[in-house]
Amino acid sequence: MKSFKGTVKKSDLEGGVWILDTGKGDIFQLKGGPVDLYENGKKVTIRGNIRKDILGIGMIGPVLEVHETT
Repeated sequence: MKSFKGTVKKSDLEGGVWILDTGKGDIFQLKGGPVDLYENGKKVTIRGNIRKDILGIGMIGPVLEVHETT
């Protein structure tokens, strides 16, 4: 598992997709995690895995499967 820091954002693409924007050019589509993670503009650190075996509906970036947040 790796750690990723950034801002949670909601993209209106395809009816709404939640992403983590690292501010360093990396954008990940979020999968799973606690309900309170999904707040537009929230600064977080996420521990999780990048899933190369699945694609999100928004195809906005790699899917980050969330295991822990702080």
